[in-house]
Amino acid sequence: MRETDVSNLLVVASAATARAELVALCAALTHVRVVGEVSSGALALEAADVFRPDLLLLATPLTDMTPKDLLCQLPERCRHAVVFVTANERDITRSLETGAAECLPRPLTTTALATALVRAKARGQTTLRQTSEVRWTSTFTQLPPASDAAAPIVLVGEREHRLYPLDPHRVDYIEAAHNYVTFHIGSLEYIARDTVKRLDAILRPLGFTRIERSLLLNIRAIRYVQPVGHGMFVFALASGERLRSSPAYRESILDTLPLRRRTSTRPARRSHRVVGAIADLPPPENRRAD
Repeated sequence: MRETDVSNLLVVASAATARAELVALCAALTHVRVVGEVSSGALALEAADVFRPDLLLLATPLTDMTPKDLLCQLPERCRHAVVFVTANERDITRSLETGAAECLPRPLTTTALATALVRAKARGQTTLRQTSEVRWTSTFTQLPPASDAAAPIVLVGEREHRLYPLDPHRVDYIEAAHNYVTFHIGSLEYIARDTVKRLDAILRPLGFTRIERSLLLNIRAIRYVQPVGHGMFVFALASGERLRSSPAYRESILDTLPLRRRTSTRPARRSHRVVGAIADLPPPENRRAD
């Protein structure tokens, strides 16, 4: 077998026994090479950047994050070539819904593992090729203007290996996760490789405001706002979500939303001074008529 036909594989499992089992099974395969083994999702993200694996073999569950969270944060080149291994056959369908290429029940056999890894690599390569053919190479693009009017801004998010053009006005809020962002539209989530900082500059004219380092909020999605003190607010959205702002973004929020600025929380004493002033006036019968 040629060297170029061998796939580099990263093993991810929280339990040491599970990692040893997977490494031993992979050692019997001639078309894969184990380039690393890690014990958590966070370490898997670091190893994916260092080793640049073609495949990931992941035993669920992980101790620090859900498999879905890991897949969303993995680099594009290996996100679609992940094989899950589970001890519960009922989790297979659920695992595939997260975007995994394959999901295998325990106990594993060498033949089943070999077949799954070949299919996962093929699926990953196909997905990358299809993605590269799409002209949406960035998170947002401006459509060719049909007239002299300004071209609309379109966000592009990924969900279940499909790319969707999204109207920014329908997005409730945008949440950052490392080098990715999640577009929240009601109960739906779409991911894209971008940053909140860059999107803030683009979407601010459309009514978005940054309320926290990792949160960009569409003011159209707000149902009501509740001040909670120390320059913070809780935003209740029409979708049912509740987002808390950071004091660092108080001024930015007040520049976008006409929220009442409270100068003091103590009751005014003006009424007491007025009462005193009235008490010091001469009796009505002794006053000179105007």
